[in-house]
Amino acid sequence: MVSIEKGQRNLEKVQLEISDRVIALEGNINAIQEQTITLSEFREETKENFSVLSNRVDGIENKLDDIESNNANMHLDLGSSMNALREDLNAIEIVISKNWNDIAKLKTVR
Repeated sequence: MVSIEKGQRNLEKVQLEISDRVIALEGNINAIQEQTITLSEFREETKENFSVLSNRVDGIENKLDDIESNNANMHLDLGSSMNALREDLNAIEIVISKNWNDIAKLKTVR
């Protein structure tokens, strides 16, 4: 009988150890679940932030495209303005030349 009681005590001891291990495993599983939830939330936040940043980059690219097209238009406008100024300067030179010619004729008439 002594050995049956001893065996029963050993089984109870092993059962308590197993019970302690199960409790420890349940604690570990809960910690892993909490970490998984935290990582999932972080992943979703990161996706949202990446989406916002991506939209901002797209907006910046669109603004740069607008600026480039405006600069191209300004370049064309400046080119045509410079051509108009050249034509005006040529006309002024011609008028000045005629005026000097007229002044020279007037001086000879006196």
